[in-house]
Amino acid sequence: MKAIRLKTEYMDNPIGIDVTKPMLSWNAISEESDADKKGDARQTAYEINAYIDDELVWSSGKVLSSKMHTLYGGKLKSKDCIKWMVRLWNDSDTVGDFSDSSMFEMGLLNREEFKALWINPEIDTKADEHQNASYLEKDFEIKDNYKKARLYITSHGLYEAYINGERVGDNILTPGPGSYDKSLHYQTYDVTELIKEGGNTIRVILGDGWYRGCLGVDGDRNLYGEDVALWMQLEADGEIVCMSDGDFRASNQGALKQNDLQQGEIYDANDEEIDDWHEVKVENYDTDILCSSNMVPVTEHERFEGKIISTPNGETVIDYGQNLAGYIEFTINAHKGDKIILTHGESLDENGNFTQENFQDRDRHKEGGIRQQVVYICKEGVNHYKTRFSIWGFRYAKVDTSINFADGQFSAIAVYSDMEELSTFSCSEPLLEKLYENTMWSMKSNFCYVPTDCPTRERAAWTGDIGIFIKSGMYLMDCYTVVKNWLHECAMCQYPDGKVSNIAPKNNRPGMMTELLAGSVGWGDAVIIVPWEMYLRYSDERILEENLDMMKKWYEYLQSRAGSNKDAQGEIDINNIPDEYKAMVANMPKEALMEMMKKFAPKQESKDSKYDKYAITTGTDYGEWCEPDVDSVSNMGTPQSKVATAYFARSGRLLSKILRKLGDDEKASYYEEISKGAT
Repeated sequence: MKAIRLKTEYMDNPIGIDVTKPMLSWNAISEESDADKKGDARQTAYEINAYIDDELVWSSGKVLSSKMHTLYGGKLKSKDCIKWMVRLWNDSDTVGDFSDSSMFEMGLLNREEFKALWINPEIDTKADEHQNASYLEKDFEIKDNYKKARLYITSHGLYEAYINGERVGDNILTPGPGSYDKSLHYQTYDVTELIKEGGNTIRVILGDGWYRGCLGVDGDRNLYGEDVALWMQLEADGEIVCMSDGDFRASNQGALKQNDLQQGEIYDANDEEIDDWHEVKVENYDTDILCSSNMVPVTEHERFEGKIISTPNGETVIDYGQNLAGYIEFTINAHKGDKIILTHGESLDENGNFTQENFQDRDRHKEGGIRQQVVYICKEGVNHYKTRFSIWGFRYAKVDTSINFADGQFSAIAVYSDMEELSTFSCSEPLLEKLYENTMWSMKSNFCYVPTDCPTRERAAWTGDIGIFIKSGMYLMDCYTVVKNWLHECAMCQYPDGKVSNIAPKNNRPGMMTELLAGSVGWGDAVIIVPWEMYLRYSDERILEENLDMMKKWYEYLQSRAGSNKDAQGEIDINNIPDEYKAMVANMPKEALMEMMKKFAPKQESKDSKYDKYAITTGTDYGEWCEPDVDSVSNMGTPQSKVATAYFARSGRLLSKILRKLGDDEKASYYEEISKGAT
């Protein structure tokens, strides 16, 4: 018997993690010596050996267990590079050979190791306008021989890094979405092969991203700040050889102009050579919030070649043959100053013409709608373009140009978190096979650092969506690290009274209704449901321990609603509803809207039944959002007592199981009693 598929923290050979007791896991296969077992051989024990530079630093010894995971038991410090391997015993107590080795490397664990400075490349930021991308450069020397080099880097906005003209890593849209004001991920790259003795140059391009770009159905911008900024330090054998500081030069006059996750990019190929540089500004931004992402990156995946078609209304459209979330790459021949505009959408309308109207909410969006557009201005000769800082949901691209591009090459590239596919499905019914295929593509198109609802209109990490999908999702793809990261966002966005933000991290400016609806059952209950399902699938108790405080706070909030049946007092002026919500509630009856806007009533015990104290009969909930023949928005105005009480019972039951699993029987019994009362 031999161990295979060794992983650390559910990743293959990760570098730059900051989990000091990482999870080591593996699978097992039978070898020839197990052949007489006919596939029934089982692991009965394991032994792990771990090394630094071929020196044994930790051994588990022989552990009698059928479990194929355990926590690393040695001591770890910053930048340690651990090589580890496993050997297994079968049910005949025969030991197999040690596995092939796997590795992991620690990131920066001590605050004093973050030496670099935050630098701002923009001279004058116009917050109400889309800004050009920023280019930053610095020259540096490597004088001595070195064994390994690491780049630690993050940004306000998105970044792409190059050393001596070569792209650093294959991660894209880094550092990803997040609560930038509370926690900011940095990434670690092995750049040993990119640097050289003597002179070197590092270039970093910064775009708007989730930090200050258009987000959500409202198209809000500058949610976390109005600047873009860079933090990076490059180390050779543990010594800093280059870091972000006042010696960098910057330019905002490169080829990439406007860049926005939703709206797309404007690129002028005539400005690829930059000669207009200026000094950067050193900023006093916080480095204490920097931490490793500890999750799989977002990378490029499937590619689809475009086919040119003509629609009934005479428009030229490129059909990539697959609805996906991602971006494009193309090569065309053109003359200087020629322009090509590509506008991306998911479908053709009922007449077979290109449309974006299936995902638009033009009245709500601050810029009148989501463009998903590339505007490319050509140089003379061969022109090549690939999107950097934008991502869309699309299958089709409408083309507006005078260029003859019939000989051009156009590709759509699927972009999603680098999750391993775990399942396949085939049967004799093509429609069932297509349903499975569409489900898989739906998952791929909605896992970009966090799980979202759609890649076009909202692009929001809704709690309710993953609460429903998590069980299926874990069987389709290995999404553990992505969902774990999202749960961390939920915890950071939780309200003091226990309510859970419906969307985490935020992707719009919170308004009057945002906090009100953060108390919605089903949506908030996802912070209990999701960790429990993850535990059942992976048997890693840490996911329960890490999220227990958030779970208990949410349930305490539900308890504050239970038994309350007295209406809140006070007059509410419906005319004070913010403009961004008027479209949402336009068709809601006044009485229902008044009810929805009321604050929750103080708890009042009912004298009618001993079970009434467990019923949730007040408050504002989304309820059965997709219930057939029901106006979901209007339905929010009526207390969803059946749904609310059902979730109150279910979450209490799950919380009881979780606490019993973690060894707190007293608290487990307490929640079990509440669950029984609400059932």
